Amino acid sequence: KENNLSVLGFLEPHISYYNKGNVYYQKGQYEDAIACYENALSCHPSKEQECDIRINLALSMIAPIDSSQLDEQELEQAIATLKGAKEILCKNGCASENGDGHNKDAQTLKEDIDRFLNELKNQQNSSSKSSDKSDQNNKKNKEEPLENKDSIEEQLKEISDKALNIIKK
Repeated sequence: KENNLSVLGFLEPHISYYNKGNVYYQKGQYEDAIACYENALSCHPSKEQECDIRINLALSMIAPIDSSQLDEQELEQAIATLKGAKEILCKNGCASENGDGHNKDAQTLKEDIDRFLNELKNQQNSSSKSSDKSDQNNKKNKEEPLENKDSIEEQLKEISDKALNIIKK
């Protein structure tokens, strides 16, 4: 009976939400995946399962970021999203700012997000410095893509590849 109840999700209801979230993530339906992972967290999973859910939630949040087409406003939104994903990973100690989170994958993802955040912040700073020059330069900067686009795209691909490996576990 216990096995049947477990399969139906009565003993660990977060598993059903987690699995649905994984399916949505693999289909590229990130908003639906986010909702499923949030529901899974609300079911109070074990400490280790919580970290796995948090990792996938963070990955679902950052996956839609398209670094090749970020204007100034989208750049700010991407930075806010990355900060939010990082907070999710650090909640309950899955990852930490000082590198001693209790989940290795969460800590690695948090560090990858930190690197990506630094890239975007540097881009934002260089963009804001150049916008002070003149209106002509402002127009030119808004039309130009990110200078570090290749580096940022590589980091996003790396994070996404890690996501797929974590989800397949």
